Amino acid sequence: MAVDYSLPVRDAVMKALAASALGALVPVGSQYRGTVPVDRTFPFTRYGAPIAAPLLASGLDSSTIRFTVHSFTKPLTDGAGRVIRPAEDQSHVIAAAIVAALGDRILTLPDRTASVSWLTTNQLPDPQEADVWHAVVSFSAGVTG
Repeated sequence: MAVDYSLPVRDAVMKALAASALGALVPVGSQYRGTVPVDRTFPFTRYGAPIAAPLLASGLDSSTIRFTVHSFTKPLTDGAGRVIRPAEDQSHVIAAAIVAALGDRILTLPDRTASVSWLTTNQLPDPQEADVWHAVVSFSAGVTG
């Protein structure tokens, strides 16, 4: 029987991100599970809406979860406000840290594991804020029992 493991995968992803080197770039308190508060500060990340599909051929309690991790950043500046790294470059650095934290990893779920693979990264300027860049990092997680 196929089972949707979206929630335990999200929880394991958030735990892996919090324990990774991403925290040096994006504080754990700015790594959101989905909803981003209005009073957020930059940089921040959020877990994107997952897409779950059954693995019917396996005959196991299993599914594939495609998910994204979004990051949003402004230019990296020094204490005097001088730009050290432009937003588009900082976006690449953060996206690479997300890939390093999750790509080709086995994540532990409560009663099984999820094998995570990195699929794509898309970098784009935020259309609503001129100095903000947005990275969309896509993954696939295979969960079998």
